[in-house]
Amino acid sequence: MRNVIVLIFLLKTSVCSAQRDSVEMSNFLNFFVKDYQATQGVSKINNKVRPQTFSKTNLSYTNWYSIVLKNDTTVFKKEQDKKNFFAKLYENAVELNFAKYISDTFLVDIDCFYAYDSLHVQYLNAIKKIFPNYQLLINQNRLNEIPDSVLKISKEYEKLSNDFFNKRRELAKSMIEITTPYFFEDYNKCVIVSYIHNYSRQNSKLYYFKKSHDKWELQKLLFPDFNIDY
Repeated sequence: MRNVIVLIFLLKTSVCSAQRDSVEMSNFLNFFVKDYQATQGVSKINNKVRPQTFSKTNLSYTNWYSIVLKNDTTVFKKEQDKKNFFAKLYENAVELNFAKYISDTFLVDIDCFYAYDSLHVQYLNAIKKIFPNYQLLINQNRLNEIPDSVLKISKEYEKLSNDFFNKRRELAKSMIEITTPYFFEDYNKCVIVSYIHNYSRQNSKLYYFKKSHDKWELQKLLFPDFNIDY
């Protein structure tokens, strides 16, 4: 009987914890997108966290943040909080669906977004692979020396490539890709990393927010400095 009571208690505790996680995540994401990012010209975020975006593709950014925060106590006062945060960045995190916490109106299908980029490159490379003998003529704009049938297919592929590139670029203007918000100190503090798809070197940021009278406020904003040796 005692074991049953303990089990029920643990289940209730687990449910309450999960419910609070959900509420805190929803409150923060709605603030981050609707209030904070709206002032930065951003209106959307990724609809889910892609496991490898920050742990693999942008490893240099997380390295930079770890270097800068190594001796910094303004964000993480406890070393364990810092270790937990970076552990989640470096590992292939569990995919998190933000649609559970914020309206689809503020989300971008991130798989589709990356697909546009892949298709743009695929069609661009297809022209070179299918018509290697004509690539020089195309580059030199000597189109009159190219058979009409080849030129037609080349133009169709080029159009498709440009269409996918433009779709991606338009989406990138109003969105950022973010990590899973990392809450600590009883949900009173939060750190989050973003990636901006604008082909700029300054395309990642680390935000540190803190609650003040139940409202989130930005405390610190970090930009990577690529002059640092990793």
